[in-house]
Amino acid sequence: MLQQFCLDCRLNRKTEAITLISLAGFFLLGVGMVLVIMHADDDPGAWFCMGTLLACIALLVVQLIFSAFSYAQEFSLALSFGRTRTAFMGAYALRIVLRMVLGWLLILGLHRIELALYPRLFPQYGNEIYFGFLTNWRIMVPIFLGLPVLSMFIGALYGHFGKKGLWLFYIVWLFCCFVLPRMFHSEPGGGALDRVAFSMQTALLAVPVTVWIPLGLGAAAAMIAGTIYLGHRQMVR
Repeated sequence: MLQQFCLDCRLNRKTEAITLISLAGFFLLGVGMVLVIMHADDDPGAWFCMGTLLACIALLVVQLIFSAFSYAQEFSLALSFGRTRTAFMGAYALRIVLRMVLGWLLILGLHRIELALYPRLFPQYGNEIYFGFLTNWRIMVPIFLGLPVLSMFIGALYGHFGKKGLWLFYIVWLFCCFVLPRMFHSEPGGGALDRVAFSMQTALLAVPVTVWIPLGLGAAAAMIAGTIYLGHRQMVR
């Protein structure tokens, strides 16, 4: 499997490089947005690391969309060249975990640049939101491992059931777009989505960590088992 992993890394090095370049591109777009806002507003109040936020969103999109949809294609291609199913799935998992780690390291470096840039340009204003979770291993380790597991599971559903297997992807995507961002600043009032986000935030915070750990491990184990099961039953197209 390690030999196949090294081979896959060499074959896909351009794709992985493009991924990292795209993160830097979204970062620069966010920085440009902040500069425009700060100069256009007479009293912006504070600056915000928009570049870091857009880079994080881009990495999540790559992991959830690109990895999930490329999984089925690469799976069939690998089997047509005589590779075993187990070797491919293991090598693919290692590769997208590596992509996640490299993306995180790049985002950390870009975030430091952003933190050093704005105080020099706008010394009269402070930082509105801190991205402390980027260096919190209790948050990042589950993300490093959980997102690849989720993307491969969605890819396995798509490869086995076709478009009918994308229902989980649609649910996750809608949640990340409309509910998840509101959970970070949700309040009791507001619209329907704000109330849903606040209710979910309250419910999630009420559950102790000792309960979340086995729940998360159980969900990950179920998705890994499902991915392996579907992988051994998937037809080569």
